[in-house]
Amino acid sequence: MEQTFDDKVKSSPLPVVVDFWAPWCAPCKMMKPAIASVMQEFEGQFLLIEVNTDEDQELTQGFNIKSIPTLIGYNQGKEVARRVGGMSARDLRAFFLAVQKGEAYTGIDSQSRTFRLVATAILLFLAFNKGFNWIVLVMAIGMLLFATYDKLPLKNIQKWLKERKGGTF
Repeated sequence: MEQTFDDKVKSSPLPVVVDFWAPWCAPCKMMKPAIASVMQEFEGQFLLIEVNTDEDQELTQGFNIKSIPTLIGYNQGKEVARRVGGMSARDLRAFFLAVQKGEAYTGIDSQSRTFRLVATAILLFLAFNKGFNWIVLVMAIGMLLFATYDKLPLKNIQKWLKERKGGTF
């Protein structure tokens, strides 16, 4: 089945979303109606492939699925997004839109990012206002990372460290 799966994903003219699920998985059951609703909204714009992890364990292991539900999005045959865990209908819609655009799904919408960046600016102001406060500065740096973690090149840093150390990270 894995060869057929690869053929479906790579040859599809449409973006593909693969749903790894199991019948006993409560979050999977809760997401089914939301996935159906999003698929109806994007009718004819996506190919949805559902993989029952209990029935197709070889494929599941081949994709290194450690937890379900897991959604993997492909655009032009390449993986562009992966999300583990339950998602709301709003988050599913955002995931599908990201896959359609060929972008990574971050889970952070622009409104949340803006709020976090404003909070960072306020904390920085408080850290340097009337003296210097290390604790508030550390909080500001943490908030900045929280606002931008999806844009940081962490995978490249991890790869560089692995090559440098010659071991695992």
